[in-house]
Amino acid sequence: MIREKYLPRILNSESIPNFIIYADMTPIGYIQLYNVKDFLPDGIKNYQHALFDHFKPDEIAGIDLFIAEEIYLKRGYATLALTNFIKECVQGKFTALIADPLKINTNAVHFFEKNSFEKLEQESAHQNEVLIFRLTRF
Repeated sequence: MIREKYLPRILNSESIPNFIIYADMTPIGYIQLYNVKDFLPDGIKNYQHALFDHFKPDEIAGIDLFIAEEIYLKRGYATLALTNFIKECVQGKFTALIADPLKINTNAVHFFEKNSFEKLEQESAHQNEVLIFRLTRF
């Protein structure tokens, strides 16, 4: 699933800026940005979703971020990468930023909550569903 989702985005980096996250010259993670007018995030089936009641699709960026190396988890690297990424790639270009972690990925859910993302209402309580988080203050 990861290969199918991310490889086309990496190969076409003009439409989806993507970067490797480094700590002390060691690759530890990945971060990418996509325009919601071009790609709907997981969990959103169409442009009639409540997210679009307040924002036009071209005003919203989606983000995928993960730290792959376990020894770098919960040490502030993801927050630092997100903060810098927002400053460089989001501010002044988009009005809202969304993330779509799996509901069962409690570390990711907590990370986005801790970093001021607001959880949008979800219709399903299924554990394999994604949660949609929105950040509008950056």
